[in-house]
Amino acid sequence: MDKLFRVNLERSRIYWQYYKSMFQVFSHAIIACMISTAIIYSAGGIDLLLTAGVIALLFLFIVLLSALMSLTIWRHENKHLDELLVEYEQPPEEPLMPPGTPLV
Repeated sequence: MDKLFRVNLERSRIYWQYYKSMFQVFSHAIIACMISTAIIYSAGGIDLLLTAGVIALLFLFIVLLSALMSLTIWRHENKHLDELLVEYEQPPEEPLMPPGTPLV
């Protein structure tokens, strides 16, 4: 049971790291888009709506790419943990003789 507890604890840690990394990606992408919009618009000659549209597409690309990378890592870690749980998923072995069978 101790091994099962450790595997579930490790799985919880992986989930936490996955969600934490996705939050960091979102926050960094939003900050990068805001800075890029300010730089491009302050340079002049470009409409604010066009600038915001291009930056929004860039933001979407960054988020989708990071989600794909995070899911790949997450699936790899879960596959490793599932290999550790194989012994808990196997049905118990049947006894050689059914209970109540006389020994002689």
